[in-house]
Amino acid sequence: MNPALRIGELIVPNAHHTAVENVLASTALMISPFTCAVLEQWLLDGMAETINKAVQQEALRGYALACPALGSAILLSDYSGYHVWLPMQRGDAVRFETEALANGIIVTPPLSTLTPPRPRKAE
Repeated sequence: MNPALRIGELIVPNAHHTAVENVLASTALMISPFTCAVLEQWLLDGMAETINKAVQQEALRGYALACPALGSAILLSDYSGYHVWLPMQRGDAVRFETEALANGIIVTPPLSTLTPPRPRKAE
């Protein structure tokens, strides 16, 4: 919801309430009651929605700046986040990161998003 508040909310189907409560109880830290009160007020008075829309608009502005510069290399998405995805082979991604850094542009290191290949099932 808001990284400054470090709190969010979940909308969970009724069938999953118990499972989600169990996971949260075993992994979550205590949230400040003041933070909970601020979020509750923002939800009640519409401020949460106002902030959410402003964050989305800022992300869309960044996306609009990136699209012309990256052209067809960018993976178009319906998601309006702060990141763009440039699908490429690992070696190309490492070279891209090196070139970007040399030009003062910070990108997520490609190896930070690398996942190990799935082991093949024995046939």
